[in-house]
Amino acid sequence: MPVYKDLNDMMNSIIRREIANFQKEMENLEREFFSSPLLDMYACEDHYDCIVDVPYVDPTSIYMKVEGNLMKFKCKDKMGNVYQAEINLPEDADSDSIKVERVKWVLRIRMARKST
Repeated sequence: MPVYKDLNDMMNSIIRREIANFQKEMENLEREFFSSPLLDMYACEDHYDCIVDVPYVDPTSIYMKVEGNLMKFKCKDKMGNVYQAEINLPEDADSDSIKVERVKWVLRIRMARKST
């Protein structure tokens, strides 16, 4: 009987550990899914507009970093929720000309097109 009890305890331990790992993965997926803001990129004649839907954003929490053609965006709303996104910029986007402004309930990230 002790062998069965040891085997049963071992299986229960493995199952509990796997359930805990699964729950952590689900929490990470949920956090990643809900922390991505809605965004759209529009090409205009002389610039690009990236519209990011982050209601109640705290303007002091906006963080942006451009590495090559990838813009990393992160901000926090007034309730403390953190939003982040990585945006692939077009080849002719001038990352040195980025301007961010709040328009109604969204953020507009505007960047000029490089002259060719």
